[in-house]
Amino acid sequence: MTLHKAAVLVRGVTGSSQFFWVVLGFFVLGSTWVATASLYPMAFDEEFHFGLIQLYSQHWLPYGIENTRDLAQYGAAAADPSYLYHYLMSFPYRLFDWFGLSQTANIILLRLINVALVALSIVIFRKALLAARVSKPVANASVAAFSLVPILPMMAGQLNYDNLLLVMVALCFLLLFRITEYVRTHKNLPTTLTLAFLGTVLITMPIKYAFLPIVLGMGLWLTWLIFVVVRKQGLHPFRAHIFSSLKNTSKLTAWSLAALFVAGAFFNIRYFENYIRYNSPIPDCSVVFSEEACMEYGPWARNKNYKENLDPSFEAKSYPEYMIADWTTGMVMRLTFAVAGPTNGYQTKPPLPLHWPIAAIVVFSGLLALLRYGKTLYKKWPYIGAASLVSIVYVGTLSLKLYNEYAATGIPVAINGRYLLPLIPVVMAMCLQALLYAAGQLKIKNYVIAILAVLFIVAFIQGGGVFTYIVQSEAHWFWDGWGQASWKILHGVISFFTWQYNWFI
Repeated sequence: MTLHKAAVLVRGVTGSSQFFWVVLGFFVLGSTWVATASLYPMAFDEEFHFGLIQLYSQHWLPYGIENTRDLAQYGAAAADPSYLYHYLMSFPYRLFDWFGLSQTANIILLRLINVALVALSIVIFRKALLAARVSKPVANASVAAFSLVPILPMMAGQLNYDNLLLVMVALCFLLLFRITEYVRTHKNLPTTLTLAFLGTVLITMPIKYAFLPIVLGMGLWLTWLIFVVVRKQGLHPFRAHIFSSLKNTSKLTAWSLAALFVAGAFFNIRYFENYIRYNSPIPDCSVVFSEEACMEYGPWARNKNYKENLDPSFEAKSYPEYMIADWTTGMVMRLTFAVAGPTNGYQTKPPLPLHWPIAAIVVFSGLLALLRYGKTLYKKWPYIGAASLVSIVYVGTLSLKLYNEYAATGIPVAINGRYLLPLIPVVMAMCLQALLYAAGQLKIKNYVIAILAVLFIVAFIQGGGVFTYIVQSEAHWFWDGWGQASWKILHGVISFFTWQYNWFI
């Protein structure tokens, strides 16, 4: 087979709907195994989230919960604005509990709902990329690469608010990309679509306040789109278009948008309530409770202990040095490692030796191509501007926050790879788009496609998706019976063809 025919075959396979559904099916299968086999609680604060779900299951509305001292184990608890996931998950929990199911059965069923949430986010991310005029092969390859991030099936198979956040971030990107394409083709702002986007943003904010930097990046991009439209047609025609669009909106659409905004405003009351009561929309645990009570909240107690034991002669690294030596390596490590829950002391196993270097090579090469051809790429695919801006704002805000914590504690704390998951599908699409465009300019596109296909297969076999968790875990990470028996079989089979030499950066 010639190189050209091989490249055509790769494009045909990755561009097919069957390829996408196989990718999604493999992810769901692996995540479902994690959900049913893994010992409770798992590492990503699962016990914390389940406790809050149980708390909200005792109330029909999310407000009016008395913040008693025993709730300090959950941080700010009822004053935490990141509560919507726990409130919504409390309803299936009530149903399962009403049937008299055991706690183990409840947890597994709730975990399966979380698997469905992440699977849905993958579907929506793909729709978002296709809405941005990304080719089917690139869109499918991007979400396939996303599904192969080792910690994703681990997170999907447990109770965690990031799972619902992924769905809503994907939906926000879908709407934002559709708005961007409408402005590109019609030279005007789609009023109804923009209102739907703003309402979706409102609904997403109370899921996790870490979404706020993403809101900022998306808001800046939307402001830029409005500026482009107003500059081309003038303020008065733009305003006339907005009023005309609102006037011609159907009653069903108008009522749906109104319901969306009312729900968004209702669920965001806590931000304002906190500001009035605690003088901060996102109060610290010690503002809501005493410091003694907050010592029961793990992250708060950890940071307090680090600060108290900080060497007076400690000098923090510079921000660039911290980003290179701690933040970047820590994020790569915690996107591709395997970790047990608190029952096993958060036993941590390093990434497999081939998976993360392959991902790093593709992303780094794509970013170099993006820097070289960024202006041309932006003109052809405007979504790249939106995705780049959101990524820069989010990563900049997150890394600065963590850097300040490091400077205060002397320890690079809270560097969690899952914080980057909402950006990975769009960043991967940008990198692949840029890499393939650069290859076309250099007339080596067929070679690059063939190399990418080989790298994808190797990354899949050598730790892709759930494989890292299976290979690097140990029997005591799983339930007795089904969990340990299935792990023993899977571990034996997959370990046979997986290189397991342990080294990292």
